[in-house]
Amino acid sequence: MNLQENIRRILKEETQGVTPVAIIINTLYPNFNKENASIKYVKSKFNRDVITYDDPETGYPFCSYWVDERDLSLNEELFETLVNYLGEEGMLYVIEWFNNEFNQQAKYLGI
Repeated sequence: MNLQENIRRILKEETQGVTPVAIIINTLYPNFNKENASIKYVKSKFNRDVITYDDPETGYPFCSYWVDERDLSLNEELFETLVNYLGEEGMLYVIEWFNNEFNQQAKYLGI
């Protein structure tokens, strides 16, 4: 069984859904967490509240969280990497991980 198949199997177990996501993100993107990420609160050009999360060392943009819409927009490379590891069905756990890690209420996930 390869890594992707093993992760998908674990994700199907309800009680362990978030743990593999945290392991993958911590391994591949070690600064994508509440302790290390550069978090900025900004207004969009349409006066919407947006929170951006970037790597403080490289400036790599991890994601943007649109507060009113509860929409989490991941960096395209990050999104594709997670889909490759987790599969599309596992991406729901990314929302759960993000909400727990950053104390947010995202409902939607995209690029």
